[in-house]
Amino acid sequence: MNQSNMKVVQVCLEYVPSAGGNIITVVDFNRVFNPSIIAFTSADNMVQAQEWNQNVFRVPIRAGILGRCYSWPVSSADLHKAELILRQADLVIFHLLYRYHFQ
Repeated sequence: MNQSNMKVVQVCLEYVPSAGGNIITVVDFNRVFNPSIIAFTSADNMVQAQEWNQNVFRVPIRAGILGRCYSWPVSSADLHKAELILRQADLVIFHLLYRYHFQ
């Protein structure tokens, strides 16, 4: 499959400028593949995320312990929309899949 025809989706946490780290990798992939991005975003970062309009589908995550530790979504409807985006992809790239693997 030609790279220009490939539908690429990136999935990450907290896709906002202040996140650094893996976000730099997401931005670099963006330059090459021009993918869709699904970002699990906390309420604390949602305002900053909206200001940094990067054509990202944001899945808001809960403020409690499940949201902070496991990026648990606020709404199953948002999760369903993200799933539909993923089903259309030829290639899915996950960033920080094992968020707390070192603990």
